[in-house]
Amino acid sequence: MFVEMDSPEFLLMRQRFPYRMRSATTFHDANLVNCFRSIYEDDPTKDEINARLSRLLGEVPGTPAIDPRIRAAIDIMRNEPDRNFSNEHLAVAVDLSPSRFLHLFKTETGNPYRRFRRWKRLMTAAGEFHHADNMTHIALNNGFTDSAHFSNCFHQSFGVQPSFVFRAIKRFEVMT
Repeated sequence: MFVEMDSPEFLLMRQRFPYRMRSATTFHDANLVNCFRSIYEDDPTKDEINARLSRLLGEVPGTPAIDPRIRAAIDIMRNEPDRNFSNEHLAVAVDLSPSRFLHLFKTETGNPYRRFRRWKRLMTAAGEFHHADNMTHIALNNGFTDSAHFSNCFHQSFGVQPSFVFRAIKRFEVMT
């Protein structure tokens, strides 16, 4: 989430979602700010957003491409977002030993596989906030052991409790 510190939205966000200031990061990348501002203000289509982000985050010349086996493992996870793949399953799928897969995954992505998998589960769970009426079900459906585990992981990753986000979503039912 990007919020300009001199905007009125910043104060509202601080009131609505209290967090430690060290959880926030400031940056001064004008291209990044302008890209996200235009996405927010122009309300482009999903394809236009992807094109803008691709231009912004374009591959740096001379940067080696990610290992095709790790790319294949990430694609497997993307194609089946509801599954919680073990590292052993993905290692077999891309023809690596589990230990080599874990080492290569961290080398190629900069993140350990478990952290990447947790991030994927958190994002899938957050996407279910609109459709569910119980955070415990969301947590269990996304591979967390219980709602406390989900809340701790969510807070560590995003700096706010998921209950703040969950309660803020407007829900309604249409009776026919």
